[in-house]
Amino acid sequence: MEIVLPKVLSGEFKKTTKTLEIAGLEKKLMSFVNSRFYGEDIAEYAIHIICVHPKYDSFFKVNRPTYVINKDVIVEGIPVTIYKRFDVKIKLDFEEFYKSNEEEGFRIIGTAILFTLKNIVYPKTIKDFNKEAFYKDIHAFFCEKEN
Repeated sequence: MEIVLPKVLSGEFKKTTKTLEIAGLEKKLMSFVNSRFYGEDIAEYAIHIICVHPKYDSFFKVNRPTYVINKDVIVEGIPVTIYKRFDVKIKLDFEEFYKSNEEEGFRIIGTAILFTLKNIVYPKTIKDFNKEAFYKDIHAFFCEKEN
C-alpha cells in the first residue's frame, strides 16, 4: 500500500519551508508503510493536508472520506487510472501551523492524522483492510518521530 500527503497551503506558506517539510514527512511515512500489508481493498491511502488562511476557510471544506475502486480520469491531459484509492482530508489550524517549527509542525500534523484515523468511518465497500493495524502503525510512526 502507498500513502500520500497531498497538500493545500495558502500563499503565506511560500515564505516558509512547510511544503518541503511535508514532502519530507510524506517520504518517511511512505517508506514506513510501504513494506506493510493491511489488506487488498486499499492500494493508495491519501491524507489531504489543508491549511489555509481563515479568510479562505469556507472554500476548503473537510468532507466525508471517499473511496474509488476503479476510475479513469484525465490529469493535465494525461489519462490516469485511479485504483483502490481512499481519500481523507484533515484541516490544520492556520496560526498554529504557520508559526510552528519543523518538529512542532510534525506534531501538529501527526495529532490531526491520528485523531482523524481514530474516528474515521470507512465505507462499507472496504471489507479487506485492517484499520486497527494501520492505525497502530501510524501511531507508532508519529510516536517514534517525537522521540
